[in-house]
Amino acid sequence: MAGRCEPNAEAGARPCGAADPCWGLLSRPWILVVLLLVYCGAHLALRLALSPIYMVDEAEQILVSQSLSLGYRVRHPPLLTWLTWGVIEATGDRWLAMHALKAAIMAAGFLAYFAAARRLVGSTWAAALATLSTTGFLAVGLLGQIDLPHTLLMTTMMAVVLWAGLRVTQRGGWGDYVVFGVAFGVGLLSKFYIVAFGVGLLAAMLAVPDIRRTLRWRRAVVAALVAAVIVAPTVVWTLAHLDDLSDAVQRSAEGGQVDPLETLGTYGEALIAFTLPVSVLWLVLLWPSAPALWRPLPAGAAQARRGLAVLIAVSAATFGLCLVAAGATTIPYRWMHPVLHFAPVLVALAVLCRPPHRWLLRTYVGSLWVLMLLFAAARMLQYLNPEDVSCPNDCRQHAPFPALGAQIGEAFPTRQGTMMAVNHFIGGNLFPWVGPEMRVVAPGFPPEIFPAPPDGGGDCLVVWLPNPADPTDLSLPGRLEAALVEDYGVGRETLAAASDDVRLVSAPLLRTQNQMYTLAVLHIPGGAGDCR
Repeated sequence: MAGRCEPNAEAGARPCGAADPCWGLLSRPWILVVLLLVYCGAHLALRLALSPIYMVDEAEQILVSQSLSLGYRVRHPPLLTWLTWGVIEATGDRWLAMHALKAAIMAAGFLAYFAAARRLVGSTWAAALATLSTTGFLAVGLLGQIDLPHTLLMTTMMAVVLWAGLRVTQRGGWGDYVVFGVAFGVGLLSKFYIVAFGVGLLAAMLAVPDIRRTLRWRRAVVAALVAAVIVAPTVVWTLAHLDDLSDAVQRSAEGGQVDPLETLGTYGEALIAFTLPVSVLWLVLLWPSAPALWRPLPAGAAQARRGLAVLIAVSAATFGLCLVAAGATTIPYRWMHPVLHFAPVLVALAVLCRPPHRWLLRTYVGSLWVLMLLFAAARMLQYLNPEDVSCPNDCRQHAPFPALGAQIGEAFPTRQGTMMAVNHFIGGNLFPWVGPEMRVVAPGFPPEIFPAPPDGGGDCLVVWLPNPADPTDLSLPGRLEAALVEDYGVGRETLAAASDDVRLVSAPLLRTQNQMYTLAVLHIPGGAGDCR
């Protein structure tokens, strides 16, 4: 499936292999590596310099990485948590280690993407162009700065899987198949819906006759077995915890039937939104290359084009069917990586085989760098200008957890026991402030993934957000009460007695004094059940 542009073009095909239009800069891999490392370093510096608060998925990792387990949550495989646990154990640090790990994953993803694209299109500068183009996706250039470590790891593994798959099609040795099996098995541990990409990649290999003829099925079986061995323990753990999804399934069933056409319409909107804003640049600056998407090309380039088209189409169909089957009504564009993450490679192939004028390409590359700066500026403005944010959801990066943690420590001097937070965002952010001997847990996670209660026990603290519609309503949320009673063995009578003395802790949002962030805290001296 390599797109090396051989001179033996089909009838009517234009030869590929245009020279690097950007003064030879994109043809030097070391320059691209330096640029990507600077880009990832800038992401890291910006993240460390702005909000000191862990965002939702980051806080989840801080919370669940207290211990090592085969699984942590049915909806997320454990690879990211294993890596987070490893860097925390190795460095003794959480804040810098967590974000440095994320930047390293991002850098590895870019490099793997470049390596896969170069194997596919057969041109260094076109592969560099495709890699840089991914920074123009909102989900990469902007949201990648804020959160989404699971997705970031999945896209890195997608690039590694594609690179390993191309080695199989171009070399085909036993070692290549084993590497492919390892890559895909590890990829499944990053995020489960990488399966949609895997189905698309298999279809792409089978759709190109020259590739299909090179496949060695016995070796492919070995690759599948290697992947199965890697993912089997986590699959077993996940199957054993499927009951954890019962509440979500029940809520979905109570919502009634969902029109599949509504789901597909929302899905289409998400696909379009995912490509923005870089797709606008494609239309405005790279339109002269569009005919290369359908006109005859040299054999190698035609095979690469066909493989990429099948990869995208089958991945889109597979993912869409899964969404319809799940009855999804809210489909964020940030989910679309398995479908469109390699669309820039198809665009780069078209540019390589039918290049526009050099000034258009140079303008395009320059626009990508402008987008990078605009994304960084948007991120800074979002944090530095919090006056219009609304709590609790929109003000997450401004939540004053250092001050709230200090107040909880003063009100409840115990530094040993268990704190149950209403969600992993609050739990993960309070964890660094409540003392090393206090374990922090949250509903929605199997209790066994957390460390055992401290020797000798301790107090039980329960933390939640008061009802925003009625701040005087300090009743324990039903989900939190159910977890305490059913998962941690706390008696309802004990909770009822402790509920008479619920305390509030409040602090102004970071960067503003106009809004307060309030938590309710219930204290059970001596603990109860496994909340101790």
